[in-house]
Amino acid sequence: MTSKKSSGPTLKNIQANKSKFADSMSLLASGKIKGTKSRLTINDQLDEIKEQLLLCKKGITNKTISYAVIRQFLIDDLKLKISEASLRKYCQTKLGF
Repeated sequence: MTSKKSSGPTLKNIQANKSKFADSMSLLASGKIKGTKSRLTINDQLDEIKEQLLLCKKGITNKTISYAVIRQFLIDDLKLKISEASLRKYCQTKLGF
């Protein structure tokens, strides 16, 4: 049985960057910098385009535009795969329509 070799950084690389890492952790712990999320949620993505979604508010409330149509534009134009139910929930809870 052969052992798998780690593809991560070498000990030499870690030692060379340990000081930089320590400085970053100190700034993070003191609150001088904020950490970023590593995973972008669907709500984060929709928050990014909420101004454009608000343009459809009147059409949605008048029932001249459906969530299915908006969803299809999200898929086609932004490659954002979202269910119609999730889009509706976001628009109702965050945008009020």
